[in-house]
Amino acid sequence: ALNKMGEVPVMVDGDLTLSQSGVIQDYIVEKSGKLGPETNQERRESLRWRLWDNHKLSCTA
Repeated sequence: ALNKMGEVPVMVDGDLTLSQSGVIQDYIVEKSGKLGPETNQERRESLRWRLWDNHKLSCTA
């Protein structure tokens, strides 16, 4: 299995395999350099929404 936890989502980028939507989102933001927050306040707000998504939405899918 690509995800040791046996869950989706999973993202493979070369030799790197990531799981959990928040981790994947963070990786895409960091790698692209285009989608992320520009200030600490924006970063915290972005993190707040990702954690909310993981807690409220992903567990019901």
